[in-house]
Amino acid sequence: MKRTLFGLSALIFTFSTLPLVAQNAPAPIFTLQDERLGSPISVKQTGITLQNLLRQISPPSVILRAGRSCAEQKIQINLKNRSRRVVMEALAELIKGRWQTEGKDGYLLVQDEDAVLKRNLWWRYYEENQQESKNVLVQALLRRMHSRPVPAGFLEGLNETPPDIQRNNDKRLGFFNLLPMELQKSIAETILDSAFVFGGNMIYSGQEAVIGRPFSELPEKLQKYIQDELAHDKAEHEQTKQDADKPDTRVADSTVLFRNEGVNIRVSLVFADGQQYGTAIMISAAPPKNVSFLGLDHRGVPAEVKRLGIKAPSSLKRLADFQKTTVWNNPLTSPDSYQFPPLDRTEVLNWLAEKSKIEFIADDYNTDSRPMTQEDREQTPSAPPAKELNLLSTTHDVSWKQRTDQLYLVRNNRWYRDDFLQAPDNLIQEGIEAASPLSKMKNGVLPDLAAVKSLTEWQAKAWTTLSYWQIAYGICPAVQVSKTGQREFPLFAVGEQILKHPKLLQFYASLSSPQKELLWKEGLRLSNLSDAQRLAVAPLLVQLPSPSPNAPPRLVLGTEQLVFSRSKPGSLNLTYELKLKFAP
Repeated sequence: MKRTLFGLSALIFTFSTLPLVAQNAPAPIFTLQDERLGSPISVKQTGITLQNLLRQISPPSVILRAGRSCAEQKIQINLKNRSRRVVMEALAELIKGRWQTEGKDGYLLVQDEDAVLKRNLWWRYYEENQQESKNVLVQALLRRMHSRPVPAGFLEGLNETPPDIQRNNDKRLGFFNLLPMELQKSIAETILDSAFVFGGNMIYSGQEAVIGRPFSELPEKLQKYIQDELAHDKAEHEQTKQDADKPDTRVADSTVLFRNEGVNIRVSLVFADGQQYGTAIMISAAPPKNVSFLGLDHRGVPAEVKRLGIKAPSSLKRLADFQKTTVWNNPLTSPDSYQFPPLDRTEVLNWLAEKSKIEFIADDYNTDSRPMTQEDREQTPSAPPAKELNLLSTTHDVSWKQRTDQLYLVRNNRWYRDDFLQAPDNLIQEGIEAASPLSKMKNGVLPDLAAVKSLTEWQAKAWTTLSYWQIAYGICPAVQVSKTGQREFPLFAVGEQILKHPKLLQFYASLSSPQKELLWKEGLRLSNLSDAQRLAVAPLLVQLPSPSPNAPPRLVLGTEQLVFSRSKPGSLNLTYELKLKFAP
């Protein structure tokens, strides 16, 4: 399937102009007459997929299944002695779905069409908003590269930049003025995707989002500018004048890298011996006002649309309309005190079930939260269940209802957003198994290559299977409950490594098994790559040291010591970084 800007399938964008589902529209109740569904069951599960839950509660000789649109929906359930029929009806009401018969002995739970369309529409509008913002920023960067220095005295009396600094700024701007238009356009359009995924915050600043050109292919004036920059730097740092006057011969065979960080474009060099040199050449372009990359939390969007008035983009207005919807109407209750992130919703619901003797079915999503302390668990509810759930509606953006059979339903109001942030449970389990051999890595020691290969294989599968969003919000925060009951995040560091090396993993996934073996061992010749594979690896080659001129160039994938890795409880302590290089 074709990947969009953030990896979501283009198939979700089939429908362009459909109205929102009516706010708080009641879900239909379904009657299942099969006598085999009347037997009682007791279930207590957290984070189980809908498909696995249905498999677990299926009576003998009956097969219960979930359709593709909801099979991976994770469920939290806590109930006793309820008939299977009641549980099935409640699940359909929770996800806004319906049951269909499959032959004589099967039932299939499918999500209603309007629910599926609502989810697809939200993501369409959201990515349209992100693309619009990106286009504006690209144009701002191009205008900056095409602009001319401000004439002396033009800003007289307006806190002008000191003359020496202004001269340097003008020279740097002149450098970008001289770039070929084709190269200017490529640089402007190559923006770190993480800027969009995290609402403008450069969290995953890997080294792959660059445009590279051989130094020898740049216009002579640009070559001279870079040489002068190197000479000036040497004059400031060399101990003797004799050393400072020596020309740096390495620059002739270097590669010039242009790194677009969203508002800044920086220039660096990679010499033939692999050393990198960060120049002082850069420009900045402030994007126009009222243009920003939205994160995924849209609680402030309706207020922003109101502030902008008629200037609010249509895509932002549509997102505000979604944000105003809820699954059911619940009065919001202001908490006495509020901490961010909020308490883990699954723990709060289990606590409420234990203390207030309620039974419930809820959806379950990976969200930023903090665990309940022992002191929290020992407290008794200060209000009836309805008021406690109203408080939960405020702090966690959920809706709830009590059915006539006294069973409570709790639904995430932003289910249409979060459904596409979750990663399939079986893929998460595969990742945990692949990472397991590396769980005892020690700092300062590179791991066994066989274990690295196994994990890299899974990381490549995850990158080519999932969207950027699912990796950032489904893999990284994937929760596993330890034997002691603690919530752990086993794939946090593994997911972050994927986001740092998307192009490398895309290239790796394109290789056959024999090609991968060569890449890990004696080396994979560039001449043995297909056209598509050469295109995939091209952005990585511009940062590598030049290959030996005495033999055909061969690529080798290995590891090097990792200087720093972020961590969370239960996260794999990665001690290595993937490193692609030319074989000696």
